[in-house]
Amino acid sequence: MLAYLIAFFLLFQPALLPAECTVSLEFSYSFGGTDEVRVVTASEGELNFIGQKVEMEYTREPTKENGLLNWSIKGDGTLEITYRISSEHYELKDFRGNLSDVPERIREKYTGKGYLNIDGETIKFIDPGNREIRKKALEIAGEEQNTYQISRMLYDWITENIEYNGRAGIYPQSAVETLRKKSGDCDEQTALFLSLARSLGVPCFYIDGYIIDGEGKYPAGHAWSGVIRYCDGKEEVFPVDTVCKEFGIKRANKVFVDFDNGKEGYMDSIYVDLHYWYEKDSKPEIEYEVRCTDFTLDSSA
Repeated sequence: MLAYLIAFFLLFQPALLPAECTVSLEFSYSFGGTDEVRVVTASEGELNFIGQKVEMEYTREPTKENGLLNWSIKGDGTLEITYRISSEHYELKDFRGNLSDVPERIREKYTGKGYLNIDGETIKFIDPGNREIRKKALEIAGEEQNTYQISRMLYDWITENIEYNGRAGIYPQSAVETLRKKSGDCDEQTALFLSLARSLGVPCFYIDGYIIDGEGKYPAGHAWSGVIRYCDGKEEVFPVDTVCKEFGIKRANKVFVDFDNGKEGYMDSIYVDLHYWYEKDSKPEIEYEVRCTDFTLDSSA
């Protein structure tokens, strides 16, 4: 699981929102003492939106399954994946678009549940069907039908009522736990927002990425939401980040490397990072590192 370090990273936010950012994120995986390790990531094409373009390089050629990149590494070995990212400041400027405008194919894909299964523990991470979630969403947004307005009301409620808690446990909280405890870290608050929004029919998805500090030295793991609005026959994604308190805005130095593709079970792939198999009582040795290289930041915005 990615180490979410956003609590420390808030100290490094630049005073001005950067206009452009170019960065290379290099991921290194080393495996030992195991029969097989499986690594799954999103494909390059799927990551080119919300003002971000990505080129990927890897030391081992992947196979493609369901539009995703998939590595199966047998025995001891290493894998390096490099994301070369060009990112721009994004800000939503058009607030039109109602739930009734959203095509059924999009609503069906991005309004379902997203459970996690970690070490045999099932977590109802994104849970729009939960009664408490649905009740709270209706209390907050009522009968509102505008996608932007619904999202804004849910965002305002979370930022006013849910405290940030960076002391993450072994397992992430379910959405309803975060609602009950009134606290959670970035991924848990994201799961709560997605659950509330999806319970009202708002199509949205989980984004997994990094925030890069002003010197390019601290790629801090982070999570936030992408909301899909539909207007004039076109769909657009706008970001919602309750921890950084950014609505409809993506800073250029906030980059993403994976996201929920709407398929039940895929949250496991982007949340756990590594899926591996091993013989009983012979857990493999896995080393993981992410580095930030080739960094430039234009803060002229």
